[in-house]
Amino acid sequence: MFDEGYPIAVACHHNMDEFECDDSIARIGEMGINLYPTLIPDGGPEPTYPYTHQILENKINERMAIPSPCTIAISGQLIDNELTVNVSVVKDAGAEMPNARVQVVITEIDIPYNDPNYNYEMNFVNRDMILDHNGTVLTFNGNLAEVSVTGVLDPSWNQGNIIVVAFVENGATLEVFQASREDIEMFLADPNAPAIPTDFVTTPDPTGTLSCDLSWTNPSLDFSGNPLTELLEMRLYRDGDLIYTDSNPTIGGAGSYTDVPSDPGLYNYMILGYNSFGEGPGAVATTWIGEDVPNVVEDLELENVGNQAYVSWTNPTTGFHGGVFNNPILGYTIERNDGTVVDLQGIATDFTDTVPTAGYYQYTITPYNVIGDGGTATTNLVWIGDGFSGIVICDLDPTPTGDVLQSAFQNYYTGSVVVTNDINGYPLTTDVDAVFVLLGIYSNNFVLTETEATLLAAYLENGGNLYMEGGDTWCYDTQTSVHPYFNIDPLSDGSSDLSNVDGHDFLDGLSWTYTGENNYIDQLAPIEPAVTIFSNPTIGYDCGIAYDSGTYKTVGTSFEITGLGGTNSLDDAIEGIINFFGIGGVDADDEIVPVTSTSLNQNYPNPFNPTTTISFSLKEAGHVSIKIYNMRGQLVKTLVNAELENDYHEIVWNGKDNSGKNTASGVYFYKMKAGKFVTTKKMILMK
Repeated sequence: MFDEGYPIAVACHHNMDEFECDDSIARIGEMGINLYPTLIPDGGPEPTYPYTHQILENKINERMAIPSPCTIAISGQLIDNELTVNVSVVKDAGAEMPNARVQVVITEIDIPYNDPNYNYEMNFVNRDMILDHNGTVLTFNGNLAEVSVTGVLDPSWNQGNIIVVAFVENGATLEVFQASREDIEMFLADPNAPAIPTDFVTTPDPTGTLSCDLSWTNPSLDFSGNPLTELLEMRLYRDGDLIYTDSNPTIGGAGSYTDVPSDPGLYNYMILGYNSFGEGPGAVATTWIGEDVPNVVEDLELENVGNQAYVSWTNPTTGFHGGVFNNPILGYTIERNDGTVVDLQGIATDFTDTVPTAGYYQYTITPYNVIGDGGTATTNLVWIGDGFSGIVICDLDPTPTGDVLQSAFQNYYTGSVVVTNDINGYPLTTDVDAVFVLLGIYSNNFVLTETEATLLAAYLENGGNLYMEGGDTWCYDTQTSVHPYFNIDPLSDGSSDLSNVDGHDFLDGLSWTYTGENNYIDQLAPIEPAVTIFSNPTIGYDCGIAYDSGTYKTVGTSFEITGLGGTNSLDDAIEGIINFFGIGGVDADDEIVPVTSTSLNQNYPNPFNPTTTISFSLKEAGHVSIKIYNMRGQLVKTLVNAELENDYHEIVWNGKDNSGKNTASGVYFYKMKAGKFVTTKKMILMK
């Protein structure tokens, strides 16, 4: 692709062949690759497989349309087989670069490869990552971060075919922010040539005049590290062109120059020493000179107002590249996530858009002035259109079971229950009582994308209830931003050993046989205060975890819940989950549904002041106690201590102790005992 004019580099992470290395195997694991060959552009997800050259080109064009938040330059030197690479990263003013880390990759091209079936050349093979696949974490001083790493070239590699690639990525998502590549010749110099200059600083004129002061310290060592005895010239390059030569430099002395480019812009400078043995390596720096374009707009927010998209923002007061911002904003380029572009002229702080159909929308705003386009900011993702209340079953499983699950809700939930194979099909707002995501079991499984995960995470942050099942999603597939909300510890990528399922906690005493798809069932464990609700009694591992954060609730399983049957039914499991989510119950005019499990629900509201309601259900009549304890384990209040019937029950706590005194703000625990059923939950009194 690079040879065809694209300013990118492609590195191949090989596995199970002669080109694999520890770093390539680690990167393959980080990217969640389970098929070879697999293309993971920009960290993932991969395009449709099998992919063509056109699919790859389209994916690259799509990514290149997203402005980079930084610039990157590399320099260094190669002495014998030891390669030192210096990486300089300049972050745009106001840019966000979470989890930023630098990766330096030694790649090799034109590697002859022959086997009985193939005869071709390998290109951009990942030979080594310096220091390793974890990269080097960036620490910015203002908008500048610099790192230096050293690696050793293997003598078996063709040194003349080595290409060094450096890129800055989000260490969590593997999104690439920016990259640069240099042929190995850039790092080569005669051992007697000057070493790299030091203290290279560029200072653009603060008033916006087209002027930049540059300063540096001339080298005092030669390329091999010995004292330098000859320095004929110091050469200064701007964007690859020689603009200044100091013909009488002092070894180890100070150098300076004032550059006056013809136009405002971002310029790359390199200063290097020269003697009779040739040019030495150069020190590099990038800076914006002259009047700047506007920075990104701030306080950007999208809202659904009357089923129209209302976008508001605060205009920037600084330049996008850290330069002088004197020229006023002339307008804004506004792009909707369906590709529609609007040119909003003049200075504004809001924009109202009538969307073509109901759905999830997002807008990018780019202010511009006479200098050019400024920084681009993107709104939150918001459903624009009529809302929906009820339960959404998002059935992404290639062998769908959503209709079976939908039928199981009819006796325990009176609202609307819809099945969709598009997570964007319904608004995941606070009106939605719960979302059930079905991902399937390998090899009939769906891998959740980060885009889909972002919607689910936002739904939970607003107090939602989310159930998600998948045989590979917890341990094998790439983890997304929504996975941590489940408080699940993925122990291992299991096997085909699930034949029976036992219930625990609010499903305690229940058991099922399992007839769903059964292959590589992930083995799970809860991260406290999450609890186990399903386990495999044959092998002895957990396969279902419930978590109540106090704000949202989640249930994650590594099997298909519709495969439960036998001694207890699918309905029993659904009833327990519905009650855990706190969305069960029937209307007064509806048939009373028998209680088939004993459970304790989270109090509501929580936090509370001064009263809260605790609901619970009893599968069998018997003696029940519910007691409240403080953080020290001391008894505060006995709410229930009586014989109760098989039914749904509610009790209100008014925040007073057994003596009738008001209790203090803080964390309390309420514990329920009913026969063999014992469970405890946490609540917060906030005054």
